[in-house]
Amino acid sequence: MPDKTGIITIESISFTYPPPTKVQALKNVSMNVEAGEFVALIGQNGSGKTTLAKCISGFLKPTKGTIRINGRDTRNMRTSELAQEVGYVFQNPDHQLFKESVYDEVAFGLRNIGTPREEIEKKVREVLERLHLWEFKGLHPFRLGKGQRQRVAISAILAMEPEILVIDEPTTGQDRKEARVIMDLTRDLNKEGVTALVITHAMNLVAEYTKRTVALCDGQVLIDGPTREVFRQIDLLSHTFVQPPQITMLGEALGVNPAVLTVDEAKDAILKRIGRF
Repeated sequence: MPDKTGIITIESISFTYPPPTKVQALKNVSMNVEAGEFVALIGQNGSGKTTLAKCISGFLKPTKGTIRINGRDTRNMRTSELAQEVGYVFQNPDHQLFKESVYDEVAFGLRNIGTPREEIEKKVREVLERLHLWEFKGLHPFRLGKGQRQRVAISAILAMEPEILVIDEPTTGQDRKEARVIMDLTRDLNKEGVTALVITHAMNLVAEYTKRTVALCDGQVLIDGPTREVFRQIDLLSHTFVQPPQITMLGEALGVNPAVLTVDEAKDAILKRIGRF
């Protein structure tokens, strides 16, 4: 049973979608996330990653079991309360954008909880400037590219200053440079104390940015541990059709220990071995 001191405590939850699908997406999942962790959720499509994230965020309620945020059962929390604790960014930003301007999109949540006008203006400007969107404040979100719309959706969440940030596929619609901007931002927020959970298929970004990785398979936790150790379990990860980064697999083939996660780590490890001879 997970320790109940975590910012997120998940106790034996299951989730079955209603008819007509009746798909059981989660099966007796338990895990604990401590405040300030940066966690990756990985696994094949249909493994339960997004369902788990939506249960944590309150968009779905577990069929069985309990989720606690800061010790409070999410079933007993109002949507407005949960939104101030957990910010969820959808994989498709178009699913959460509905206002007539970028500014109003980001201001919506703050207005909804009664934030004073002056504070709204300050927070909206700060977050839009941080994500390089201030110049687009007057535009309709759907006049922007998909990558920019993703950043608008993230901005709307960040303006609420949640303790927990859950991002489903943060690199969707982004080119390589834009993807790193989003991941750098998430890492910076994590360093500032935000607990971050990221769902992604980009294993190189998991290796570079996250300290802990949870691999799901068929609605259950397959592996949960430090990213470096998770990526060493190549055979086990294959059950959920995940391959570690190529540099990690190369290091394993060469017998490099501990496992390497980046090209720079591999270079240092190989030079160290060469220096022994």
